[in-house]
Amino acid sequence: MIWCAALLGLYVLVNVLVYAVSTLRYRRWCARQPWTATGLLPAAEPFAMGEGKDAVLLVHGFNDVPYVWTRMAPLIAAKGYHVAALRLPGFGTRHPEEANCLADWREPIATRLRELAQTHQRVFLCAHSMGCALAIDAAVRVPAVAGLILLAPLFRPAKVFSPIIPFEWRLALHHVLLPLHRVARSMFREHPRAQDDPDFTYGRDGFMRFRHLQMLFGLLAQNRRRDKGVFRVPALVMLAGEDQVVDPEATRQWFADYPAPHTLAVVPGAKHAIPQSVGWQNVVTRICAFMADTPRCGRGGA
Repeated sequence: MIWCAALLGLYVLVNVLVYAVSTLRYRRWCARQPWTATGLLPAAEPFAMGEGKDAVLLVHGFNDVPYVWTRMAPLIAAKGYHVAALRLPGFGTRHPEEANCLADWREPIATRLRELAQTHQRVFLCAHSMGCALAIDAAVRVPAVAGLILLAPLFRPAKVFSPIIPFEWRLALHHVLLPLHRVARSMFREHPRAQDDPDFTYGRDGFMRFRHLQMLFGLLAQNRRRDKGVFRVPALVMLAGEDQVVDPEATRQWFADYPAPHTLAVVPGAKHAIPQSVGWQNVVTRICAFMADTPRCGRGGA
């Protein structure tokens, strides 16, 4: 009994210390950030540009912000499209608790798609990484989607993040051992630089919430179980040639029996962040060609 009490006491003490240290580090990081009047990082502000009969909604990835699209967006807009970049709740804000369940990510995407559908003939959904998982989810839930454009989609993380056991098992184990540890340093760079242009840089979240990871892996599990027979949305899927964040083979497997017209292509030499990688201009060309070739009657939905 004494040993049990000692172990329980040690368990509680470790959890309290980890919680205190991680919370202090996060608060110090927050105190150094140049938050806007709306409580966002400057790069996290949503934006829109361009005029056209068709619209493109851009959705960023995990712990990222809309600024990731600032090179691609003007080129797409110049081709005659209205381009809107969305911020997912919980990212790029000093109030990350605004996202606590999948509905907090799903609803803003669905709402924006419906708004754009009211003012445009077609609405395309273009996403990166985690945003692709949400885009696939939205294509089933929102009939307004005319086509999917998925850049380095996340179906399964690369093994480098958890080489021995699946990442979701590791996440579950962490929740059992350290339930008070809710925030930690991000696994991604806080100030990313473009692969082909070191002068292109911006600031994004330096910390991540384990709750957001749990939401993400819940969504990935749902996507793996989906009946792909319900998909009617054409898709363009671009894989990064040197991706070390997601497993491209998982994407190929998922699309092996995708029933709607789709194209899988590889961006040679590109790293995971395709909007910041070599060949991004060619990716924009492929995106615009895909949208131009998509039939105007090709709206998706279940």
